[in-house]
Amino acid sequence: MQNHKNFHIFLICVAIFLVVSVLLTLKFETRAAVINWSGSGVTNNWSEGANWSGGVAPGSNDVATFSSLSTKDVTIDQNINVSGINVQSSYTGTISQGGSLVTIGSGNYSQAGGAWTGGTTKIDINDGSFTLSGGTFSAPTLTGTASSIDVEKNLTISGGTFSATNATTSFDGPGNL
Repeated sequence: MQNHKNFHIFLICVAIFLVVSVLLTLKFETRAAVINWSGSGVTNNWSEGANWSGGVAPGSNDVATFSSLSTKDVTIDQNINVSGINVQSSYTGTISQGGSLVTIGSGNYSQAGGAWTGGTTKIDINDGSFTLSGGTFSAPTLTGTASSIDVEKNLTISGGTFSATNATTSFDGPGNL
């Protein structure tokens, strides 16, 4: 009888192990959080948490959103890696890239208002699209043969002003100008 009880305990342990193993191998989809620029900080710096809703600057799983919530200008004062950047038509401020690398994922770059002033370092939209429907976008200026903006997927310019003076752009997907 004791062997029979031990066998049942063994089977239960194996079943638990299998369930846990399956759960650990599954990929869980994470949704990008929308982090709004509030401009409540002392500086205009992207890195200052007080400038963002929730008190923390957006990270790699977040979409940085600029709207009428604040029209305060933004200075990107550090390299950033975000899922996306969404500049809504109600935003009238300027986002200045400076010397910081900007990496954008599958959340895309979308601009309908405001101004983006490119800096001296690359913008890499490595798994997303670029859409300009309003506002002004000035691409970064790099010296040499490196491209200043790389767009992995779609490029759509349906409005606004796109300026790439002394800049090299690389678009790997289809484009609509």
